[in-house]
Amino acid sequence: MINRFVPLSLKWNSLFVRLLSSFLLLIVLLLSFNLFSFTFFKTNVHRDIVSYNMLGLAKSVDSYEKHFNLIEFNLMQLGMSRPVTALGKSPDVYNYTLAAQAIEQMKTLTGNPLLFLNNIVIYNPDRSYFLEKNGTGGMPDLFTKQYASDRYGADFWSQQWKSGSSAFRLYPAAGFYSTSPINGISDKGMLFPILMKSGSYAIVAFLDAGKLFERFHVSPNNQLLILGPDGQPLFQHGAPWEMNTLAQSFGSGEGHVKSGDNYLFYRKGADTGFTYINIVPFSHIAGQVSRLNVVLVSVLGSALLIGFFLAVVLSLKFNSPIRKMISGFQKSGSPQPSKTNIRELDWISDKISDIVRSEREIRTDLVQKNDLLKSYGYLSKVKNMHQQSLNELIDTDKPFRLILFRLTFTDRFDGLSAEEREKASYYIRELIALQLGEGFAESTTLQVERDQVLTLVSGEVDTGEILNVLNRLKHIADRDQTFFLMTIAVPPLSCRPGEFASAYEEACLMLLERRLACETQIVTKRSSAVPDLLIAPADDQELSIQLQAGERDRVFELLGKCMRRLEEKHASAHRFALFGQEISSKIEKTLLFYQLDTKIFMERHSPFDRIGKCTGIGQLERLLADMTEEACMLVQEKKARQDPVKDFVLEYIMTHYRQDLSLETVADQLQMSRSYLSTYFRDKTGMTFTDYLNALRMSKAKELLSSGEDVRIGEVAGEIGYRNVNSFIRMFKKIYGVTPGEFRRIALQDRIGRG
Repeated sequence: MINRFVPLSLKWNSLFVRLLSSFLLLIVLLLSFNLFSFTFFKTNVHRDIVSYNMLGLAKSVDSYEKHFNLIEFNLMQLGMSRPVTALGKSPDVYNYTLAAQAIEQMKTLTGNPLLFLNNIVIYNPDRSYFLEKNGTGGMPDLFTKQYASDRYGADFWSQQWKSGSSAFRLYPAAGFYSTSPINGISDKGMLFPILMKSGSYAIVAFLDAGKLFERFHVSPNNQLLILGPDGQPLFQHGAPWEMNTLAQSFGSGEGHVKSGDNYLFYRKGADTGFTYINIVPFSHIAGQVSRLNVVLVSVLGSALLIGFFLAVVLSLKFNSPIRKMISGFQKSGSPQPSKTNIRELDWISDKISDIVRSEREIRTDLVQKNDLLKSYGYLSKVKNMHQQSLNELIDTDKPFRLILFRLTFTDRFDGLSAEEREKASYYIRELIALQLGEGFAESTTLQVERDQVLTLVSGEVDTGEILNVLNRLKHIADRDQTFFLMTIAVPPLSCRPGEFASAYEEACLMLLERRLACETQIVTKRSSAVPDLLIAPADDQELSIQLQAGERDRVFELLGKCMRRLEEKHASAHRFALFGQEISSKIEKTLLFYQLDTKIFMERHSPFDRIGKCTGIGQLERLLADMTEEACMLVQEKKARQDPVKDFVLEYIMTHYRQDLSLETVADQLQMSRSYLSTYFRDKTGMTFTDYLNALRMSKAKELLSSGEDVRIGEVAGEIGYRNVNSFIRMFKKIYGVTPGEFRRIALQDRIGRG
């Protein structure tokens, strides 16, 4: 039948044989698992049944033990109660009051359905009556008519009375009955007689053994045996047992044994010492296991037959269309479309020819663009763009050495045309790629930013080899230092592609270690020095004051002092640039203070752009000196023109800034409206009243914090007019970028360094 549909190859490496073998292997694995599960379950089902019966017995034992303790406790309370103790001491033979009270207590105990007490009797053989829950009776009738038993007659109780033991004692359960001329013999059931002496009286309780069994026995079988500490039976429910055989079968504690056709589960009570035995017929356990065997074997057999049939059918269904496709490949190099009853396979057959044709075109295209994609893959790792699809484009197994180049273009370079600048940038990148490629065959050079070039060297490469190649590149690059300066960062450790982003960030920080010098510099490590303030607090305050005063010579002196300080600390070019930007900002604020046109000034000098292109300390110093000289000249000219209203407001603020000062207060002093004074002040100073007041207060706060005196932050806030310390801290950080506490610590470190 199989050959009629498709010629089959029964070789081991054929698709049909592999499919059929896979299905059969899967069936065997599932069957093995089921057989193992069956064996394991069969082995453990017996253990589970035993465990279930042991747990049920433990529950029964716990209930019996607690109940016996509860009965003992209640009988002891009854024996020590006032009526019973007083009854024993009463000289009156018939003390009806005490007797009635004792009977009431017995009614309460026997009336509790959870105690399972049939009756309680209090008696003294020397007296002619006894007490029970229903009243009193004659002593001669107690054990002959009221609670008669073939096992416990009047002589038995007489001996127990004379024994002298007053401890709580439970006797084996026995049948009790009562006789009367009217009702005849009335069966009271199987009762546990319990004896406890209290003074001159004995208390006998009759505990219903049958109800206890129904309540506490946890087992599907109705066979239970309770043995006393001496091995004698106290209670037996079910078929009778040979006591001698049982006594020899049990060890101490708990467990189970097989005796004949039964399992005996036993457990000893911790409080009473009784041995509780649950008797389970072996046929009950064996029957459950046997039924389980039949069910599981039937299920396994059916599953095996159905699985084998499905394996053959599915193998044929998958094999037939695949063989037709293979035949098409073998004949013409591409599969011929063939119709089957499987829609997906028809679609595959229709499209696979197109895939084969387009594959050749795609392969050619991928080969051409491989280098570009590889570079982009490395760039995505460096920029931490997390593009999962690019991970296969790069070699993620090898370590890499990362080298980062930053190009600082000079004014001469900016003077070139746009086309010339673009070509020059391309030539610089190719120069780097050529030099590194000659030194290291497996290297990739990328243009990361307009002024940044990144080279990745594959493998574990010694730093010395890298420096040798870079020194040759430095010699070439220094020839064109009038157009650009190159800074090269070489992190000391290798990195994996997953670490490119962090290594790139580290290299960017290393680039900031460049010194102010007109040459190519190679940086191999970061400085360990902790950066401090660019300008000492005292110099910063004086510099602001002298700029506002237009004192050019003093400003020049302070600038020179700050520059020498940075030079002595071997500050990097980045630190010098930050210093220059700070001075430019101060000059701009000074011009704004005097309401001078800062736009023309800043466009003429372009400080932030020119500062970054300075290649030496002298060049930066000349740039700042030119800006300062012009700014001081503008300030002097502005100061020559007096404004009495503005001068009054400035003087009033300077005098009262420690107080709760507001614009309304100053307006009242000048008899002006608040809105008019606000507009006037801003037009004349370039700042709002609030901004000027905050700037003055923060300036005074800096003086106090840098004075070296041990002044608390709250005291500084109060000294300059702030009633809320948190508001002062927020304003200080907003203006200076650090909290007052951090500023004072930096100022202290600066004084120590200068000392």
